[in-house]
Amino acid sequence: MVAAGKPFPLDQSIVWKILGIAIDSGSPEGSPSALITLRKTSQVCSSWRRLVLTTSSWWGKSINLDHLRQQTDSWRNEVWQRAGLSLLDISGNCGPSTGAAMFLASILDQHWHRVRSLSLNRQDAQRSCEAILRVVQRPAPHLELFMVPFIFPGNGIYSPPDFPLFSGSFSCLKRFNSFNYPFDSRGPWVSQLRELYLWDNHYNDPRQLLDLLSHMPFLEAFEIRGTNEIIAGNSSANPLPKASLPMLVRMFLDTTTSFSSWSRVLENIIPAKHSGLWIYHHATAALSQDDIESLCHLLSLHASRYFGARRTSNLFLYLGDNEFNLRHGSEEDQYDDSDDSSESSGPGSLTPNNFAFIVECPNSLPGNAVQSLISAFIQTPLQLNDIKELTLTVATASLSPHEPAFIRIMDTLSSIEMIETDPTTLKFILDAAIGRSATVLPRLQEIQLPFADDVSNAPSLIDQFLSWRWERGTPIQLLDLQRPYSRLRGDFSLLEKYKDLRVFWYDTRGRRVKYICGSGNAATLDFATSPSWLSG
Repeated sequence: MVAAGKPFPLDQSIVWKILGIAIDSGSPEGSPSALITLRKTSQVCSSWRRLVLTTSSWWGKSINLDHLRQQTDSWRNEVWQRAGLSLLDISGNCGPSTGAAMFLASILDQHWHRVRSLSLNRQDAQRSCEAILRVVQRPAPHLELFMVPFIFPGNGIYSPPDFPLFSGSFSCLKRFNSFNYPFDSRGPWVSQLRELYLWDNHYNDPRQLLDLLSHMPFLEAFEIRGTNEIIAGNSSANPLPKASLPMLVRMFLDTTTSFSSWSRVLENIIPAKHSGLWIYHHATAALSQDDIESLCHLLSLHASRYFGARRTSNLFLYLGDNEFNLRHGSEEDQYDDSDDSSESSGPGSLTPNNFAFIVECPNSLPGNAVQSLISAFIQTPLQLNDIKELTLTVATASLSPHEPAFIRIMDTLSSIEMIETDPTTLKFILDAAIGRSATVLPRLQEIQLPFADDVSNAPSLIDQFLSWRWERGTPIQLLDLQRPYSRLRGDFSLLEKYKDLRVFWYDTRGRRVKYICGSGNAATLDFATSPSWLSG
């Protein structure tokens, strides 16, 4: 038995391997940075401290500017000393800290040849910006990753240079992202790139862009943010060339301009069969009919490739006034269903087994856009009859529950056992099913309603759906409200009549609570009166 307060006596080689894996894997969102991990680990015991302090490569990989903004230089100097002569991975943002900006500038000016990774958020500190603008003119013998999307020196956005990036010498580069610098495609190292992020202010000629991509056989992720109209450059007499990228599993397009011309570029990229396509279209002007037709064609093309290569086990479909969001994948896929289409949601958030097709506009989508897109989706060689889980939200008045394409999707999803949705969408499904002989979602057993508290008449809408299933002889077995009772304002006691239906929610302490309908205590489901015993 290990005495209380003492660390478990792990062998140093095991500790070294564990910490090495933790440092090499980076810092996933929500977890401590590698620098914080090193600092805390060095305080566990004397043997661990010696191990951490003598492994300089760990400190070189952990230079996170977000944690080096102190007013004094003592901690920055300590981290730098511990890094020794190792290669350097630099990340984060200097923020308002003058000391951090000077620290970064000093490293770049004096030790640029040691930098392996430079991944910085928006840079507007004058001193650090000037240093970055200097080092991009110098050779980068060990640079593998250059992710500096924006540089804002005091005199405005820096103009594209007329010199070769990194003096044409960066043989190790695998990932590149910069608004300020056009990507130089003249070197033989282009073929080794794994991730490329471009801005169309550098590439608006589709032939030039496709030619660039065709020389990157190992490319795994490709992102382009479009701010200018791309040249059409395609005709039957002079078609665009194809770019075959057998390793490409993630594509992301973010454009504010007409989509139809960009569609012609994407149509000529042949990715891996298990690829994901993420389209974020936020044009200020409404989508034109040409845009809608191009989107439908592209959705059909890439969905056909994806579904032709694999089966899926889950489907996510959001149909809104200004958003069409389709995602699906296999059982091992894990993706965020928060509908967050922020800048961080890009290629990195897609796995090779996950397909995503998202169209989002600040203005409402044209009335026929949603119908056209689901029609294009249902016409692909779908293999949806094995899908077990469905996340569905219908939040647009432009779609009728009697839309043939929507009904066909519901009929195809014959193996669905669990649906995550909202009460209004349940009513939409019910309206689509009324008058039809076949039961919609015949194997459905579980309903999850994470947004039940957002609908004032939620109990009534849920009751209508459960009643219809009960009359059909396919009763729902489990209803998960997924909310604490304090946020469930309605009276759900009318569900008592559905004998053996299990209803779940959470008490104020976050504990999962279950009630089995027909147990004779219907008041338990009256959240309008907030039963005192539920407070835990």
